[in-house]
Amino acid sequence: MVEISRRTLLGRTVLGVGVLAGAGLGLTKSVHHRVAVAPPLPPLALRNARAVHDRLLAGYDRALAAGGSSISATALKALKADVTAQRDALSAVLDQYPGWRYAQRGDASAGSARPSPGPSSGAAPAGGAGSGPPVAGTATALAAASRQAAAALRTSTLDWPAGADHSEQTLALFGSIAAALTVHAQVLR
Repeated sequence: MVEISRRTLLGRTVLGVGVLAGAGLGLTKSVHHRVAVAPPLPPLALRNARAVHDRLLAGYDRALAAGGSSISATALKALKADVTAQRDALSAVLDQYPGWRYAQRGDASAGSARPSPGPSSGAAPAGGAGSGPPVAGTATALAAASRQAAAALRTSTLDWPAGADHSEQTLALFGSIAAALTVHAQVLR
């Protein structure tokens, strides 16, 4: 028979008791799994502003393609570049919301929460600026669409919740874009 020292016997006993205690606790304790929830989408007013800019850009493309406008092609290109820069700024703010990034990538974890410019995911801002027919490619239609978008942004700025994420940046951007769109409407008239 092999002799075992007291130290070895005590070590193996403590190890066995620890294994049994761990197994007992593991079998008796219930595990509560947390279900991952997709992060919320950004506010509807911000998504609507982006959709309006997409519509405006399509209108500028139509006006440039038509050619026979009361305003020069150079001025239209400059206004279109301004609207493109505004849309890019809106996209940068939207990219700060994880729900927007997930929905844009089309992750399964985002569920069916796809960004939609329409009023399906909440109350639309005044004027329902996100939804609507495409902007016609005339200077008058572009001016009217710019005025409507500026008014919707001003209303959204006033109705914006004070504690919302990125509110300082979003409100400053809305004010700047509303002012620029008002100038666009003046130029296009």
